[in-house]
Amino acid sequence: FFLEINKLVNDSVAGESNIKLALFSAHDITLSNFMKGMGQEYLYPDFAANILFEVYHKSGTPEDSKDLTDYYMKTIFNNTELLLPGCSSTKCELTTVLDYFTSYSITDVPAACAATSEDTPEVGERYFLAPY
Repeated sequence: FFLEINKLVNDSVAGESNIKLALFSAHDITLSNFMKGMGQEYLYPDFAANILFEVYHKSGTPEDSKDLTDYYMKTIFNNTELLLPGCSSTKCELTTVLDYFTSYSITDVPAACAATSEDTPEVGERYFLAPY
C-alpha cells in the first residue's frame, strides 16, 4: 500500500495524473498495522477511523513545480496530525515521507516469500506483528 501512495503522489506532482483525491477502504486490523508501519503506537481504531495524506505546495516555490522537494505532506489520523519517523514536524518534507514508505515496501514478492528465518529481522527491529 505504501507503494500505491508513492505512485499516486509522484504521478500527481510530475503532472502525469490529474487525480486529486483517492479513497481506500480497509478493516480495522489492517489500519492498525498500517499505523504501526508509520511508526505510530499500536491502536485499535474506532469505527469509521480515517487516515488522510495531504500534499501541500511550499510557499515561495513555482506553482507548477515538478520537484518533490517543493512539497510537504501532512498525515492526519481522525483529525490528529501525526509526526512520522524522520520528520521534525507534522508538515514533513514529501521526499522524507516517500522514502520512508519505500523502505517499508516489498517490491520483489517472490524473493521476499523465499526468505529464510535467518534473512528476516526480529520483530520490532524492522517489521512488526500486531496482536489480534
